Amino acid sequence: MQTDMKRTRGMKLGRLAMRYYPDSSYRTALRRFREEILLTRDLLPALQSIGYSEHQRYFSPRQVQMIEQYLGEP
Repeated sequence: MQTDMKRTRGMKLGRLAMRYYPDSSYRTALRRFREEILLTRDLLPALQSIGYSEHQRYFSPRQVQMIEQYLGEP
């Protein structure tokens, strides 16, 4: 039986940032991605409700799904 659901994997912060900002330097991508999380309405509280901390360096599969829900797929 095949499903249409894409399996989301956990991802390091830098890798996810570079997926959203591929034409930026690594540091710029990190900065812009963090700003995007802060500026996107309701994203930060939603992430915090499932365990996000601003100091974490790895996103769980659930957190990646939530980011994609709010920001769209990179």
